[in-house]
Amino acid sequence: MAKIRSQSTRKVTQKGHFSGHETFPLRQLWLYKAYRAAEQKDFNGTVFSDDSAIAEFGVGKNMVSSIKHWALATGTLEESDGLLTPGPVGSFLIGSVDEPGVDPFFEDTASVWLIHWKLASFGRRSTTWRWLFNHVRDAVIDREHLLPQLVSWCESQGWNANRNTLKRDLETCIRGYLPRSSATTPEEAAEPLLSELGILKSQLSGGIRFNYAPKVSLSDHVFYSAILDFWRLKHIGSDRRPETIPIDDIRRPFGPGNVFKLSENEVRERLDRAESLTEGKLALTDSSGVTQIQVSSKMFEADGQHTEWTERICLELAREAYRG
Repeated sequence: MAKIRSQSTRKVTQKGHFSGHETFPLRQLWLYKAYRAAEQKDFNGTVFSDDSAIAEFGVGKNMVSSIKHWALATGTLEESDGLLTPGPVGSFLIGSVDEPGVDPFFEDTASVWLIHWKLASFGRRSTTWRWLFNHVRDAVIDREHLLPQLVSWCESQGWNANRNTLKRDLETCIRGYLPRSSATTPEEAAEPLLSELGILKSQLSGGIRFNYAPKVSLSDHVFYSAILDFWRLKHIGSDRRPETIPIDDIRRPFGPGNVFKLSENEVRERLDRAESLTEGKLALTDSSGVTQIQVSSKMFEADGQHTEWTERICLELAREAYRG
């Protein structure tokens, strides 16, 4: 069984987080801008609060705050005691000036799917995203009914969240997945980064629905990366975690099949290809009528040495999505 790196384990259960974005959905270049600005100042925590921040980012004060929020929410940057550090997502996708990541400018849809996964699975600063994609099961969603459901769910968690705050958070979440209808500034005119996924669709009735059509733009390797990350997070805090993943868990709440809104057939088809595409690192197995995903020890070997099951290991599985 793979050993867990103790210093990187964070409890998945947490208080809700419903603010910080200043009602601005995530834009395409914001994560790149945040990472590069922090890098240029040696990841000094004041990069977003300095008097020069508005000129540095070329946007207003509230939007600077929003950029910081999204950088932290997606794992592009991490913050502790006022100090910033490169986050696993930032290191993998953006990287340094001297050693760029796989997709610094988010030109590949694979990167957008990864960001969606980070926000909607066990997101630390995106509780509404996590709730919408894992707890709302209606085929067609009446937007008027969503807020009371979110309020009720928060109360069931013991959170005393302000209704207006929840309303703004919910509206920002939904707008982030839908194309822009109007804008007053060039920055606002930019399409939200997540809208290109088409995972949420508007209805003529004014409602929305999840799109369960085949996800042609979702790379198998991003899907496999999310599976590994899902299992890592599900067992965080344990000394060891099982190296077999029940296939049924993949389409349950917080599983990649559910978060990516894949049909049962599409999940199975992608898993059937896993052993070949990952060179045996992940493989679908059937034993005594139980279908599971086997995680090979190959995932945790580097230069002949055993490594721990970390977020970076999970992201590395997605690297093949950017080749060719």
